[in-house]
Amino acid sequence: KRDEPHASPSRLASHYTLLPSERGFFVSLIILHFQAHLILFFFFQIEKMVSFKVSVVSTSPIDGQKPGTSGLRKKVKVFKQ
Repeated sequence: KRDEPHASPSRLASHYTLLPSERGFFVSLIILHFQAHLILFFFFQIEKMVSFKVSVVSTSPIDGQKPGTSGLRKKVKVFKQ
């Protein structure tokens, strides 16, 4: 991903963010053009990777529940069982 450069009369900065690594951090590169000099900055942004666990829970219908919407029209106390 390339962010838009920030321009001023005597310098121009470009910021590049590379893809996240397998270890959970991003590598960014900032190129700063200052007058006739080129300055490179590398930095790492540590980001917490989001992980989750999928659980399979088997269910069974409530007594008297039928397929379709009619089975959903039970009183609340029936569903709390």
